[in-house]
This record gives sequence, C-alpha cells and structure tokens, in this order.
Amino acid sequence: MLRLVNLVDGGILNLESQRDCPHKTHCQGCQFLGQNLGQQKDFKIKKMTETLAKLGLSSPQVEFISPGDFALRDRLDFVYEEGRFGLYDSHQGRIQDLDTCGQLSPELLRFYLNFRKISWPIKKGSFRLRLGVDGQRGVWLDFANQDIKNLLEEQTHLRSLMKMAFVEIGQKSKVLVNRDGKLKLVDPEMKEWFETRFQGKNFPLLSYVSSFTQPSRKANLILGEILEQHYANKTFRKTLEFGAGVGNLSLIFLNQSVHFCAVDFDEQGGIALKENFKRTGQEEKTEIAIKDFQRIANYDFSDCDFLILNPPRSGLGEFLKPLSYSLNRPKDIFLMSCFLESWQKDVRILKEKGYSLQRIALFDQFPQTKHFEILSFWQLSSQ
Repeated sequence: MLRLVNLVDGGILNLESQRDCPHKTHCQGCQFLGQNLGQQKDFKIKKMTETLAKLGLSSPQVEFISPGDFALRDRLDFVYEEGRFGLYDSHQGRIQDLDTCGQLSPELLRFYLNFRKISWPIKKGSFRLRLGVDGQRGVWLDFANQDIKNLLEEQTHLRSLMKMAFVEIGQKSKVLVNRDGKLKLVDPEMKEWFETRFQGKNFPLLSYVSSFTQPSRKANLILGEILEQHYANKTFRKTLEFGAGVGNLSLIFLNQSVHFCAVDFDEQGGIALKENFKRTGQEEKTEIAIKDFQRIANYDFSDCDFLILNPPRSGLGEFLKPLSYSLNRPKDIFLMSCFLESWQKDVRILKEKGYSLQRIALFDQFPQTKHFEILSFWQLSSQ
C-alpha cells in the first residue's frame, strides 16, 4: 500500500495500492514510479534545501504539500506520431504509445481512451484534452496547416471527434462547427475550462481549451486555499501580477487589493482575463497590460505594495530590473515557479534587491516525477 499524507493538515488524504505502470521503463513522463510518497518527499526537500544553501538563503523548514499521488490531471498534452499516442520514449527517441496513464483523472482517462480510437491520417501532431468545470470535454488539435486543410475536406475523422468533444484547432484556437452540412473553423469561444478561488469560494474561469493552466483543478483549488490562508489578514493598495494568464492567481488576491494590475505577454490569455475580471463584479479596479515584460524592463514599481510573480519556465527575465530605481519598493512578493533552474536566477535578484525569504513550500502537483511547484514568500528585509 502507498500511504499518502496530506501535509497541509497532517491527515490521511488517500490509501490505495501503488500502481505498476506498464510503460515505466520507456515513458519519460514519470521518474519515480516504484518509490512511495515519503521517498519522493525526501528527495525533493533535500534538493530544495541544497539549493537554498547554495544561494545563501536562510528560511524556515521547507514544507511539502501533497494533493495526491495519482489521477490528478484534468488536462493532457500528448503527441500523435504515425499511429502512436503519448510522450517521447526515453530510450529510442520516438513516441511511446501509451494506452493508459495513472496521472489522469478517471474521467480524463475515459476521454483519452475514446480519443485513441480515432486513427489520424497524418504523420505527426500534438493535442490537448481537457475536462471543464461541469465535466464538459474539450480537445485542441495542433496539426500542420496542410493536415488541417485535408481533414476539413475529408470530414470523417473530425466528425467523429465532434461527437465526443468541443473542438479547437490550430494556433489561433479556431472552433470547429458544422454549418449547412459543412465543417468550418470559426472564431475562438471561451468556456469554463478551469477554476480558482475568489472571495473564499470556488470560482469558474473562462478560457480556451488551448489556454495554459495548471494541470489539475483539484490541486489548483488546494493551492488557492494555501494562498488565501497565508495572506488572510493582508490588504494591498496596489497589486501587480506578472504572468497573470487567465486569472488563476489574480482572483485569489483581487478582493484584498484596492487596485490590481495584471501583465502578461499572451493576447489571447488577456482576453480571457478581462472577461474573468468582469465576472467578479470588480473590473473597475483592474487593468491589464500585454507586452513582452521579460525583455521590456520599464515598469514603475514605486506605487505597488504587493508583487505576484508567476513566470514561465524561462523565468522573469528583465522584469525586476526597475526595482533598483523605485523609491518605494513592494513590501510583499509571492513567487511561484515549477522550474528550479530559473527560480534560482530570479531569487538571486530578489536577494540583491533586499528581500528575505519568509516561507517556502514545495507543492507536489507533479507526483511520481522529479518536478514540483515552488511557492516562495518574500518581504523587504527592512520590515
């Protein structure tokens, strides 16, 4: 038996038999199959502790928070290649055909198995499957333009797909519809594909199937509750968020902020974010800026007292550079990252700018893998 402990409150989260994945010797998705959660926890805490020592950072004990061991994901990103569905084989450099995956929620696994029944007449492409808040199914196909054109003309495969899911196609996330007996691609349409926390309750988020979100709604809601508890007694004059996406972290802090500014580089995500702000009834105190803030370091931080930093894998880039010129720096910073290498570069800058690490937690939303989400809480050292 694999004993799972929810280290948020110390209670047992789940008890189930450890699964012996038939693809573990070839699939590169999981690195820790065969190790129990305690072993995985020890490895990740040790890695984080060594990193903090290397950076010369002192902090309270590294926390480890587990939302579960398997079956967390409501979003799946796989590659299709010549009849195979899955991830790259860690030995042969080709796609390992995965006819099951213990990381998927039961409903997403059922969806995936149905999707696998379609044999696509293309050489290679990628796809995303997603379950929405009310169980709706969505799929995003990222195929070559010529393959899309051929599929629209052929129709049979796409019609089979439309029977099982809402369909988006291509980089512009066009929606597949049937009009007058013909398949056509029309403008993108947002639906409630994800959810976060707002005013202490679960709150559905509009997005596209293709939008970037965390992989698990269940884990994400636990993450939201952690942030709510940590900042429960705080109010902020102005909050600035880097990497706002569709508003996953934004809405958690919106109620506590007199003014909220969200910045990102993704125009499509900005459209969804604006609609999600509207749905809260607090849109009047928000603003959204879409630019490449990783490279354009021109933001004035002097009127902000709270920074939320949720960068991509590449990190914050030049975003924090203007902190050197701000007379009144933000007092509180929350930095979340799933990539340890870029996190180290970013926190070196925070340390140089006079911030001290108050709390650090590893949120284990990628169980059975070497990856983890880093939740780090910072304050100006002069406080």
